[in-house]
Amino acid sequence: MALRDGTGELGRSFREAQDQLNSIQAELAGSPSGLAEVPGVHNLQTQDGRVRFDVDTNGLDAALRHLTDVGVRSLISQPPTLEELFLRHYQQTPTADERPSELSR
Repeated sequence: MALRDGTGELGRSFREAQDQLNSIQAELAGSPSGLAEVPGVHNLQTQDGRVRFDVDTNGLDAALRHLTDVGVRSLISQPPTLEELFLRHYQQTPTADERPSELSR
């Protein structure tokens, strides 16, 4: 119950992490080379001109600047799901099949 209603230490921990992390999906006009080196970028996936990654809130501005330098055709930014936070908390990276993603569409 603590995870669902955000009470308790673990619930607070996940709520705070959700406030400090963004999940980004974008379709780009060019190559995203160098994006993995932007501070705060994690779990970068690229496929056919599309990218998906997580970025810490303090690295969001630099990541967005990098994307706009490449050229952005579409962009979705949202907080990570509870499942993504849980997996990240325990240092597991979900596979592309396990992750909700617009890349597969």
